[in-house]
Amino acid sequence: MSFMVFIFFGIIWRWFKKSIINFILLISLWMLLPGCLSSPANPNTEELQTSPTSFIEVLPTTTPNQTHAPLPRQRGPFLLIQTNLEEYKIFDLSTIEAAAFIPPTPQRGFNLNDRLSPSGQKMFFPDVQGNIILTDLVTGQILETHSPSSDAAIFDLNLTVETARSNLTEIDYPDADLMRLIETAYQESIADIRWYHNDQFMLTVHPSTPTSTNLYLYNLASKTRIELEKLPGLVVDYQVSPGGKHILVRKAYVDDLQTWMHDLYYLINVDTKEVQPIPMPTLVDNPSLTWLTNELIGINHQMQPIGGVDYSIFNLNNQALRQVIKGPFTHISQYKDKLFILKQNNSSDITTTSLITNEGDMLNQQDLNDRCFYKGRMGDFILINCETDSLLLDENLDVTPLGDRVSLLSSAPGGDFVIYVNKDGGTFFLNQISLERQPFLLEGTPLEIRWLPDSSGFLYRLSGELYLYDIDRKQSTLILTSPHLSDYTNINAVWIDIN
Repeated sequence: MSFMVFIFFGIIWRWFKKSIINFILLISLWMLLPGCLSSPANPNTEELQTSPTSFIEVLPTTTPNQTHAPLPRQRGPFLLIQTNLEEYKIFDLSTIEAAAFIPPTPQRGFNLNDRLSPSGQKMFFPDVQGNIILTDLVTGQILETHSPSSDAAIFDLNLTVETARSNLTEIDYPDADLMRLIETAYQESIADIRWYHNDQFMLTVHPSTPTSTNLYLYNLASKTRIELEKLPGLVVDYQVSPGGKHILVRKAYVDDLQTWMHDLYYLINVDTKEVQPIPMPTLVDNPSLTWLTNELIGINHQMQPIGGVDYSIFNLNNQALRQVIKGPFTHISQYKDKLFILKQNNSSDITTTSLITNEGDMLNQQDLNDRCFYKGRMGDFILINCETDSLLLDENLDVTPLGDRVSLLSSAPGGDFVIYVNKDGGTFFLNQISLERQPFLLEGTPLEIRWLPDSSGFLYRLSGELYLYDIDRKQSTLILTSPHLSDYTNINAVWIDIN
């Protein structure tokens, strides 16, 4: 009887074991099937596909865990400013009191505006190990230290030098020079960290192969990053479209004027992770690309100290590349739904102003008997400086004289007013709608103007001095004196939004 039971259980065990194997095989096939079905149909586009999501390690916060004392929400506005070569302070402009700000890294040479989050409440600081230290500007607390640098050892400088040399065959760089150029391009590439869209996302650059760096979208909340492109070469520059949906990426092995013909440009759709090359005009010489609108990329065929030579537009909607300017020009910019262009005829001192469609069709054109240059926008008006005076142009290119040449122009945020300074040092309030103007006096001729967020006043910089001007009281108050506030360098400062 026991022998029969043993045989019975043996049969059951063999059946059970075989069923498990079959079950495992079935699951394996099921998992492999989607991968087979989703493989690229075109092998040449495989390198444009993105890699899976990777995770970022979050390290314990460093000590000290405060950059400054918490800011009182019932006061302000608060200005974070570099006051000396290695010194930063936060000014409460309601009381003109200042408190020390201690960055969480030993490096002191950074641009505050590049570090400030879209909300104006957070700031990041890369350290020497490649970590990203995230801070809260309202509470002063160091929040987290993100460590994406575990892949730094992937990059191989010697191998990249060999790869670059095989691509740059017409330029015989000495080994030491080429290595130095690539090392510089690599370090600048991985240091190019930017906020994206809001306080949750960043764009970061990391090595993904021994000879390449690639652009990633980093989610601070989930501690994950997604590779947006895996194209060969180093990310030497990238530009986010005005609406944030697309990113224009420039890739190369060295960032040098001699090698511009080897630079490659790509367009990334952040939502779909699709990557496509940007078609270039046939005849270009050291071109530059920039966003005009969410759908239009402008291509300057040949950069000049002012303007360029020939200009084309790439339209994302219909993938069309169209040349809209032939010959030299001194300025082009988007004006409402049109393009505004300045051209000069130096032999006859004539400046031609034009408005064209985004397809290059002429809408309006006018010649000015003077040599004029673009200065800026004032509401619906275009301000241009000529030899001795300034002119305002409206949407019909009709001219309104403004007076002496404008040396400084600053528009109030969300308001109708602008401050401008003319070549003789006169300072004026100007209504951008009625064009009524009123002179007023400051402690000197300002070299720079920065409006308060609510437009109730503004900061202005003289050489070595920073003042606050209260518009209602018509009064200047000295905020800071420092040799760091030179004639040639704008203040390194940002507003902290405490709301």
